[in-house]
Amino acid sequence: MAVKHLAAAVSALLLAAGAQASSSITASLSDFGVAITQGSASWSPTFEDNALFVRLYVNSSDVVTTPTNDVMTFGSPFSTMSLASSGTVSSALASASAKSLSISLSTPAAGGSAYAFASWETHFNMAAHSSVTFSWLTSNAGSVSGGATAYSDVALGAAADQAQAIGKGYLTGSNFAYQIDGVNYSYWTANGRQFASVSTGADALNNIGFFARVQGHTVDVAAAAVPEPESLALAVSGLAVAGVLARRRRQAA
Repeated sequence: MAVKHLAAAVSALLLAAGAQASSSITASLSDFGVAITQGSASWSPTFEDNALFVRLYVNSSDVVTTPTNDVMTFGSPFSTMSLASSGTVSSALASASAKSLSISLSTPAAGGSAYAFASWETHFNMAAHSSVTFSWLTSNAGSVSGGATAYSDVALGAAADQAQAIGKGYLTGSNFAYQIDGVNYSYWTANGRQFASVSTGADALNNIGFFARVQGHTVDVAAAAVPEPESLALAVSGLAVAGVLARRRRQAA
């Protein structure tokens, strides 16, 4: 039995010598749409009239970038914004366009880590007896070794009490609907798309918070150290000694 255990130990050492950790992950929120399905609604002046605040931030293990913020008119075409960070053991990219947010993370070498964040932020106003529906697609893909996480979400809530009525944590298929202070919120999925809606009752509602984001983080643990030749030699020699002792015990028996 001792011989088998030592053989397994040597085999594990040899496998560890060839092990290497790496991760590559992408996430996106795309084909974003807004529809006023009843009554009237409009974006609130935020930083500029009818503006959308775009925020990007990325960092990698050995390179940290300065966050990028900009203001765009929501729903109108504008050039894609992007921010990148690339080092020797990791890289990160975040980008935003008129209808999409995306991130990409890569840690091709052991011991690397990366983080990326892309978001839209604004507010909107709704008249009484109005309804607004948001729709979008999400995608997360990649190969992971070590630890990694990425997600996309859209958050809506009344600015008055900073409550997020719809936000991170709702999974595809977890449809729901409820009412807060006379305002109806609902979330559902259909044909691969996600939807969220807000509907007012007899009263108008102003400064409803809108927040959409994509973010991800990946960390790769350092791969096991390659054993020194002397260590490997000692392990092999120990295996040989164990074999001799085992034979002697069998002969003595």
